[in-house]
Amino acid sequence: MKMLIQPISIEDNRPDRWIFKGAPKRTLSSAWIRGRLELCRSMGKVFKNEWLKWIPIKDNIFVWRIFKGRIAVRKNLMDMDIDVPNSKCEICNVQVDDISHLFFKCDLASWLWTSLGLWVNCSIPMFENITDCFDWIDRDFQVPVRVKIVKVLVAALFKSIWIHRNDIISNNKRVEKEFCLRRLVHQCMKMKNMEEQQSEVRVLEEEKMTGYCIKPVVNRV
Repeated sequence: MKMLIQPISIEDNRPDRWIFKGAPKRTLSSAWIRGRLELCRSMGKVFKNEWLKWIPIKDNIFVWRIFKGRIAVRKNLMDMDIDVPNSKCEICNVQVDDISHLFFKCDLASWLWTSLGLWVNCSIPMFENITDCFDWIDRDFQVPVRVKIVKVLVAALFKSIWIHRNDIISNNKRVEKEFCLRRLVHQCMKMKNMEEQQSEVRVLEEEKMTGYCIKPVVNRV
């Protein structure tokens, strides 16, 4: 042990810090990580989701983790040999708790997708995964601002489902589907307000040009 620590020198006047050899300045930062992600975009569809300035960074990362399949659903935990009570979805308690089921096929998810379709006035098909979902958005909405708005709505839908699931697991708190829809609307408004604080005039102009906005149509839901 002495031989291993003998070459180590300690500088009393400098604070402790982590050193990451992969970064140019040996310091790990969010800017460097984002740069690496942008560099890896060409690796396939898994990196296709762009960073949306309309939503917080943590929600961008959450959507990216869904693309990567790195969400702590029970199926993933069991694959990592982590002990969980069972493999069933906490919301419906019927199917296996995996990403595809939780965000696209569970009864709650299906109902929220139907409600979202009424909100944006379109028929939303059934998706197997998030890549199919974002490909459909890019293909069917085409106008950049519409694509961005619908992706914000989808991100808010994912976040609402995830919060609801975790409330059940952590607090044994079950709520009605309508409450989850209100939470979805609340998430959308938070994301929209964030963008308006940055550039309110630009958003209003884009909505005026396209005739498309993210204000909820209450009488349709």
